[in-house]
Amino acid sequence: MSKAARIVIYGSAGELAHAAQLFQRCVHLSRCDIRCADSWSGLQQELTQEPPALLVVLADGAAGMEGVFLARQMVPELPVLWFSDDSQFGMQSHRLDCSYFSTKPMTDDKLHRALLHCEKLGIRL
Repeated sequence: MSKAARIVIYGSAGELAHAAQLFQRCVHLSRCDIRCADSWSGLQQELTQEPPALLVVLADGAAGMEGVFLARQMVPELPVLWFSDDSQFGMQSHRLDCSYFSTKPMTDDKLHRALLHCEKLGIRL
């Protein structure tokens, strides 16, 4: 049996449970090992362990961008899905080579589109 893909979700405590539920509803992701980090240091700890298969950034504003910066420093090839409260970060997401960017809220439909886009990029979970 293959090892479950590790997905790290970084954001505020209030959003993490909702995001984890969205991932669990995706049939092919229901067996993923979903980890949540609600602080920069928590994200750093998750990235220090075995590198995840995917990082989902939900942190608002500059905190979200700092999370992507940290991921790029620690695991440069890590696929990143960034959902921001500010569409102006879209340009930064392109510059930081995020796999997908969208504005909040993260919904089933937006997650589905993000995962389809990842598949087109060759990212398999």
